[in-house]
Amino acid sequence: MASLHKRELLEAWTYRWSNHDTNPSSRFHPANKIPPTLSLTNQFKDSDQKTFSRLIQFHTGHTHLGEYHRRFIRAKDPTCPCGHPTQTRRHILNDCLKFARHQPLLGTGRYAQLENLIRTKKGIKRLVNFITIMKVIDKHKSTSTSRHNMTIRTEENER
Repeated sequence: MASLHKRELLEAWTYRWSNHDTNPSSRFHPANKIPPTLSLTNQFKDSDQKTFSRLIQFHTGHTHLGEYHRRFIRAKDPTCPCGHPTQTRRHILNDCLKFARHQPLLGTGRYAQLENLIRTKKGIKRLVNFITIMKVIDKHKSTSTSRHNMTIRTEENER
């Protein structure tokens, strides 16, 4: 009975997914190419929790990058360390001078484009390798926070 219910849910979900247009200009559009399933694909099953989290963040655009900060954390600077006005997923994958040395990990030509990296098995594997090695979307503590904490610790030690 439960499997019948799951199958019906999957059919309804797949129907809605295939009959709903995602606005191509939306940030979620590139990630919306993988059809719905009730189980994780092998690329996700084989990943540890941190890698899985990074991959999902990269898929949805909810990463610790300038494009996310510009929309949700306005106090943070959205510029890329290389000087580009906004640090985006596409910029990091294709143009960023800071990561240029490691961009070949992603492949070449159309295979290195965001849409192919997040919707094909080989692309996901290359993307996982790139974001894990480069720690490109890891959350970094700002230096002002670190200095603030050091000041508090120093004041506590003086007491």
